[in-house]
Amino acid sequence: KSSLLPQASSLASTMSKHFLRGAMLLDQSRPKPALDELQLHLAEFPDDAQAHALQARCLIELERYDEATEAAQTAIR
Repeated sequence: KSSLLPQASSLASTMSKHFLRGAMLLDQSRPKPALDELQLHLAEFPDDAQAHALQARCLIELERYDEATEAAQTAIR
């Protein structure tokens, strides 16, 4: 159980207001503004796999499939 604590604290440290807004906007079926927020987040945290995964979901909703594939591949690296 204690091994999850460092992982959780590292996640919390990368959850910017832009990440949280992006996730909320995506939940509200607003992929374009969500994508904008996630791109701002990724400018500060370029290695955030969760943000890349959400970016891929936004791009799928916007039918930008090639970019979505790239974002998904970045998320799993």
